[in-house]
Amino acid sequence: MKQETIVLIVGAGPAGLATSACLNLKNVPNIVLEKEDCYASLWQKRAYDRLKLHLAKQFCELPHMPFPKNLPTFVPKNVFVQYLDDYVSCFNLDPLCERSVVHASFDPNCGKWSVKVKNTLSGTDEVYVARFLVVASGENGEGYVPSIPGLDSFGGEVMHSSSYENGKRFENKNVLVVGSGNSGMEIAFDLSNWGAKTSIVIRSPVHVLTERIVQLGMILLKYLPLDHVDNVVLMLSKLKYGNLSSYGIPKPTKGPFYLKWSTGRSPVIDVGTIDKIKAKEINSQSCFLCSLPVGWLVGLLCLVWFALLASSEMDSFPSFLTSSTTLVLLLLLLFSPCNAYPAAKHGTFGHHRRPRFASHNYRDALTKSIMFFEGQRSGKLPPNQRISWRKDSGLTDGSAAHDIFEVGLSNYELKSQCLKWVLLFGALNGNARILLGQWKVGFPMAFTTTMLSWSVIEFGGLMKGELQNAKQAIRWPLIISSKPLLIQTPFMFRVGDATKDHACWERPEDMDTPRTVIKIDKNTPGTEVAAETAAALAAASLVFRKSDPTYSKILARRAIRVFEFADKHRGAYSIGLRPYVCPYYCDFSGYQDELLWGAAWLHKATRNPTYLSYIQANGNTLGADETDNTFGWDNKHVGARILLSKAFLVQNVQPLHDYKSHADNFICSLIPGTPSSTAQYTPGGLLFKMNDSNMQYVTSTSFLLVTYAKYLTQSHKVVNCGGATITPKKLRTFAKKQVDYLLGDNPMKMSFMVGYGPRYPLRIHHRGSSLPSVSSHPAKIQCSSGFSIYNSQSPNPNILIGAIVGGPDQNDRFPDQRSDYEQSEPATYINAPLVGSLAYFAHSFGQL
Repeated sequence: MKQETIVLIVGAGPAGLATSACLNLKNVPNIVLEKEDCYASLWQKRAYDRLKLHLAKQFCELPHMPFPKNLPTFVPKNVFVQYLDDYVSCFNLDPLCERSVVHASFDPNCGKWSVKVKNTLSGTDEVYVARFLVVASGENGEGYVPSIPGLDSFGGEVMHSSSYENGKRFENKNVLVVGSGNSGMEIAFDLSNWGAKTSIVIRSPVHVLTERIVQLGMILLKYLPLDHVDNVVLMLSKLKYGNLSSYGIPKPTKGPFYLKWSTGRSPVIDVGTIDKIKAKEINSQSCFLCSLPVGWLVGLLCLVWFALLASSEMDSFPSFLTSSTTLVLLLLLLFSPCNAYPAAKHGTFGHHRRPRFASHNYRDALTKSIMFFEGQRSGKLPPNQRISWRKDSGLTDGSAAHDIFEVGLSNYELKSQCLKWVLLFGALNGNARILLGQWKVGFPMAFTTTMLSWSVIEFGGLMKGELQNAKQAIRWPLIISSKPLLIQTPFMFRVGDATKDHACWERPEDMDTPRTVIKIDKNTPGTEVAAETAAALAAASLVFRKSDPTYSKILARRAIRVFEFADKHRGAYSIGLRPYVCPYYCDFSGYQDELLWGAAWLHKATRNPTYLSYIQANGNTLGADETDNTFGWDNKHVGARILLSKAFLVQNVQPLHDYKSHADNFICSLIPGTPSSTAQYTPGGLLFKMNDSNMQYVTSTSFLLVTYAKYLTQSHKVVNCGGATITPKKLRTFAKKQVDYLLGDNPMKMSFMVGYGPRYPLRIHHRGSSLPSVSSHPAKIQCSSGFSIYNSQSPNPNILIGAIVGGPDQNDRFPDQRSDYEQSEPATYINAPLVGSLAYFAHSFGQL
């Protein structure tokens, strides 16, 4: 395989990741190669348990992403690894792991590098061609065991520091640590704390400083010359430690910051080792390649010695770069978060994004778009409920046995197997509520959950403090039982009677209309409902894979079972259950799109080749190549094409190459001026699909645009529309215009998100918002009593923060009438896709 790019980065440590992030922000195509099976492998696989960043966090943060303010000054290893995970997600980084560079050469004739790589996973050879080569292998990339007299005759265990985790198994054993750098000193301290009989060899003169002294020095370097700073820190070190030469720890003749700048050697940042040496809890000996006292050792010999990229002979220069190679551009990035020092006066650290001008506060809109879901909750509300005018509701949904018998369910216990299916999307015992008054519908609620999850998967790393709120919004409708799921179990997907519900205008806290439960099973199938549920479960399993792995596995297992049910018992729920679901949530597009969509998510979530085979075998019959270009709760074809295109574009899954073309066709249908453009727009520029809840198509399409732009950027691709080239930047610009219209850049100068901006809808079609809250009016409001308010022109007394309404008509008009449900009614599936788009734009404009 041969692949060409602009910049090739070798090494996916912090330096390589930072370089790729900066290039991504400038839209410079780049590829990152990593020989290990993960990025930042030194931190993830070869760092001891007690390790912390040795420098204050403000000097160790990577470009464009400061550490959160609530983190400790000296960040622990596990927290730094999480920070790196967020960084990778934030900047859409996708290093190619298990790629070992064999050889690199520069061709002066074409001005490009040719890099031969071994794919250690597949065993195949790969060639990468690039104009620029960045070697970001780091200064501590390889452990080095020197030749030491006496080592061959040592009968105990020899371990390099990169393999050390903690000293638990060395209690009461004799341990000699060879090397007195930061790792050696800290490992000696850790071993002593675990009860090991610890000795350490001081191989060369070292400076010993405290974390706070180093932090002060880093600050002073911004204002004072380097030698002045060295004088200050050496004075403070002497006051703290006194003369350490009597303990076998001689001091170098040059200052600590000068040595770091000139040779790359770091001072020792003491974690308590010196006090233990002074107290003789750790024995120290100064020697240089001396014979080791191996006769008395019965435990561990821990070698702490790293080859540094510092010598003029380039001893540690990457072996794949031969001496005959002409270096046109080689950046040896020695950035290491625990050893980063400014080189001279006025050096700067912690690059921050320069916020570009934005006409909207996308961060505020993001916060409100997520808060909206709290206003839609049903069930027992938590203490941290932010939409405070909402109270508990639907606590007995499905509890009456006759609710089940009315639709033919006979021998299933309500709170065991059948209830479990219901609880997948909160249809019983009141969790999530969807549109249409007080009745709960699993089909569009499942789509809401899928899209919220997709938003977090793609852009959760940008959400900062809103990430946990977004995850809670996803978790709320996913209350599931811990008991095994049986495929033949009926699947409850709706609670309530739509016709009787529409005859009432009452608060959810007062609802007394019939809470009829509707099911699907093998006799009355509902493939679209079950397949969308499988998609939602699979997508949510990815959201919680790291933060709650046990919960994630449960979701994934349920997704597999539900999809089996959907595929085995095929049939549209609009046929067998038409009186119950039509005309409100009829399925007009068929169930084929949900099967493709569900399989795509299971392929992504499980990485099981079975689903790839399923997609290959059934894709066309399920509508993969159809030209329906509307994406919403009823039709998922476009979403499936975009999702599957990532597997080809980013992960190089060749059998899915056609989905790039399918996705491109959708893009070309949207962009005005291209030969295949078919989309319609209002005079003000809003994408217009239909009068009824048109804004759902605006938010879902905008999300697909920023997401596909992300995939194209990662793969260095564009879209070709009959000779017109559509770049990722153009897709983002197009999406931004749609989002900006929604937030107020429109002929009416009105935001269509409630609570955002100076002017927004005041009379939305929402029972809870329009009627007095329980707090202000404790007495029950009867079924028909609320219609007097429904028909009035008074603004809603309760602000449903973040609710996005159906939006204007084809002429950009919006009457703001409560009775106009087509334009004034909010829905969860309108908000869900917008969450991801807002997170992206908030970050892009420096608001997050």
